Amino acid sequence: MQRWFSIACVSVFIIWPRPAAASFLSWLEELSGPGPFTGPVFSVPLKCVQAQPGPKPRCDPDGPQPTATITVKYGHFYSNRNRPRFKDLNDAQDDNRGVVRLDPVSAIYLVRLNRSLEVGAGAGVMRLSGDHFRTFHRLVLTPLTASVTPLTLVCPQPGWLKRVGRVLRIDVDAMLVPEGFRGTDFNNHRTKFQSGPDILFHAGVVVDFLAFGRRGPAIP
Repeated sequence: MQRWFSIACVSVFIIWPRPAAASFLSWLEELSGPGPFTGPVFSVPLKCVQAQPGPKPRCDPDGPQPTATITVKYGHFYSNRNRPRFKDLNDAQDDNRGVVRLDPVSAIYLVRLNRSLEVGAGAGVMRLSGDHFRTFHRLVLTPLTASVTPLTLVCPQPGWLKRVGRVLRIDVDAMLVPEGFRGTDFNNHRTKFQSGPDILFHAGVVVDFLAFGRRGPAIP
């Protein structure tokens, strides 16, 4: 079931009428227990809004006015099958081994501060599945997210060369899981693991080939 969920989410991002970007090198820290995690992240802009009064600009990263974008992100992360899930248990029993998969989906409000930096916040839900435990979900808050396109600092020329600088992007997110996690969530009744509210940090290198020729839609 979890495989079909992941395939469905990726398919939606691929066929979405507005181009999506994909992070092919992404890392998510451990849940104070299982992890760390690796896997791809996909993002697609849903709507561009005006960040300050003035003429309505296009949702263009090279535009003269700061703009804000409502973006949806979906990640598919998985842990190392052979790594023990809980540090207070060093044995290899089934309840302390196996893959843990995380599928977070979040809506993010991003404000473009300049041509190389966007910051924002958002919220969503995280789906957790894997070996030897039942799938469960958690509310996820993203109090801070940042997107940096470092090559735009060395490619400031107008036109196609500037758009080349947007192909490579670095995304960093801080995600808060208010409910936290317990060993029993993963069907382990031997561990004393109980995280309380958990903060997870994500970092990813995004290759956005579609940024080369893309201009955003006009703001309604």
